Amino acid sequence: MRVVFAIVFCLAFLSSTPWGFYAHKEINYLATFTLPQEMFGFYKSNIGYIQDFAVRPDQRRYAVDDEAPRHYIDLDHWETSVPIDTIPHRWDSAVARYGEKELTAYGIVPWHIQKVHS
Repeated sequence: MRVVFAIVFCLAFLSSTPWGFYAHKEINYLATFTLPQEMFGFYKSNIGYIQDFAVRPDQRRYAVDDEAPRHYIDLDHWETSVPIDTIPHRWDSAVARYGEKELTAYGIVPWHIQKVHS
């Protein structure tokens, strides 16, 4: 009976945590098969690398201070407090309006992408 309970508990736990390193790897693997034919050959031949390195951003998130807010934005928070289309697109304007502390508390990925990209 204990074995059955342990198995059911483990299955329930695994199904309740749908995201994580495994999911990132699986999504990258499956995404390879949706690419246009011209790109598919290159990505398929590198599919192991793509899968293995899919988790690097999350590994960095847990290893580097202040990295976590750069990986998400809580749009539910913003939608309940202000209309999404009124949030400033530029970081300095967003900080002036809401303050860096509030922005960081709810994720800064759109602004961080701009910073990294420019």
